[in-house]
Amino acid sequence: MVPAFGVGRAQEIACVLYDHKFKYPVYLDGMAREVSRIMMNHGEYLKNPKLFTAAINSAEWIQGWRDRRRAVRTPSVIISPSGMLKGGPSQFFVSKIGKKANNAIFLVSFQVPGTPGQILMDTGMCTIDGVARKIKASVKKFDFSPHWPLQVGPVLPHTPR
Repeated sequence: MVPAFGVGRAQEIACVLYDHKFKYPVYLDGMAREVSRIMMNHGEYLKNPKLFTAAINSAEWIQGWRDRRRAVRTPSVIISPSGMLKGGPSQFFVSKIGKKANNAIFLVSFQVPGTPGQILMDTGMCTIDGVARKIKASVKKFDFSPHWPLQVGPVLPHTPR
């Protein structure tokens, strides 16, 4: 499971997995789906729109709870907001994926001190629905530079004043 910010980071992770020919399904959930739709309609602002379109089209889009329950039972990568585990579908996924030691949670965004993601990194515990839980899944932190390979350009032309 990869908790990722819905704007930019989720799409970046999908592109990296696609570009490296990841052999398992990649699921995309939450706000990341709508942002991806918007970005697909504005490919002219992306560094590599062909890669982006291929990555997003190859991902399986989670549409509801039935898809979420199926995804946690499937060997895969699930990309889901919130990147710091403060809300969104990622809390559901951590509650399910975190129960088994053969699963993993890969944090790919900055974790603000005091957020569930930072506490998980430091203690191996995560508070979900007000209950502190020991996470058995492996937890790893990866540093990603913003917006590779997307690099969104300026939407409006710069006009000097």
